[in-house]
Amino acid sequence: MSYSGSSSRLDLSKLEPLDALETKYGADDAGKKKYVVGKWLGFKMVDGKPSMDQVHEFENLCTDVTNEGIKLEEIFLANVLLEKFPPSWSEYRNHLKHKKRNMPLQELISHMRTEETNRLKDKNNLSSTVFMFTIYSLPSSEHNLALARLGETSTSPAKNYPARAQLNSAR
Repeated sequence: MSYSGSSSRLDLSKLEPLDALETKYGADDAGKKKYVVGKWLGFKMVDGKPSMDQVHEFENLCTDVTNEGIKLEEIFLANVLLEKFPPSWSEYRNHLKHKKRNMPLQELISHMRTEETNRLKDKNNLSSTVFMFTIYSLPSSEHNLALARLGETSTSPAKNYPARAQLNSAR
């Protein structure tokens, strides 16, 4: 870069085109850096979306921040993600906070994947339990209608309950 005379003003016409653009607009765009950091700080996980999709989004935001030249420690990122858990995960978050050792981000993500799988299994088991309870608690006319929907055609009083095989297959 060259300056014209002793003037403090830079003469852009004497610079190479790339140098002139960098001088005029700045090599590192502070506005972009602030935008990326703001987006990363504003990220929150919600209950309605799959957790692993949201974790992937968080990882992408971390990559964007790192690409802007900001160094982020792995333990720090894990603790930030821990604070971003959705409300339904608050008990699990508190459990992890009380562990004695710090967990790297990838280990936390692995724990989250296992927890999400367990939650989905529990949800499926709960829905089949509710289904069984609903069948057994219906009045006899509605019960017979429910049995008919399951493929049971008998409406005799001795067969007011579905066969165990049908209940097991419903699970």
